Amino acid sequence: MNANLKRYLNITFRSVITLLLFFGSYILNGYLRQEKRWFYATGTSEKAFLNSTWEMSQQEVERANGKLLTNPQYDLSGLGKPETIDFERYKMKSMSDMRLWGIFCKVDYEFFDDKLFEYTIYFTDVHNREYLDSIITSNISKKYGSSESMQGSRHLIERHWNAEKVSIKYWLYEINSDHESESVPPPSPGSDLEKSYSAGIRITYKPMIEQTKALVDEEQKKIF
Repeated sequence: MNANLKRYLNITFRSVITLLLFFGSYILNGYLRQEKRWFYATGTSEKAFLNSTWEMSQQEVERANGKLLTNPQYDLSGLGKPETIDFERYKMKSMSDMRLWGIFCKVDYEFFDDKLFEYTIYFTDVHNREYLDSIITSNISKKYGSSESMQGSRHLIERHWNAEKVSIKYWLYEINSDHESESVPPPSPGSDLEKSYSAGIRITYKPMIEQTKALVDEEQKKIF
């Protein structure tokens, strides 16, 4: 094999390797961007719910908690939030069939620009009001301190916590239920089994709300 042929084969081999590396990097980069991994991950180091952290994308939340998120029964994404021109930047996803503190519940996650900024835990059809209120209030207070009770609320119970990075709202109300539903622990003898209660806990990440408000302000300046 002469020198020219060797040189040609060497150049061809290097060119093929370079192209393979280029296309491999392109495909890998696209995968990482789509799956929000490595340097495309958006989550902060601040804990949100279970293993997720604030500002995680939907994919990151699913990987962190090991459960796929689904479309909610009622899509209330963006309700009561800063009104950006493109409301589709808000997205709500649900995690159902969960059990927290011995009670079945579901969780709605809300994202803005695919970044987690709020989640709401819903408990429904629980007979034992005292247990439900006690377990929720005590667990939140352990981390965030004392709460502020909201007088004149339309709910039976409503409490707020205001921490440095998050705001927490908890509410409990009575619902009418003609079917058997969960009670943990069982109601005491003589209690009114026809009464059933639902509760919600909404935790909002304040830095993202502030960022969104600033973005909306900038949008409004560009309208006219």
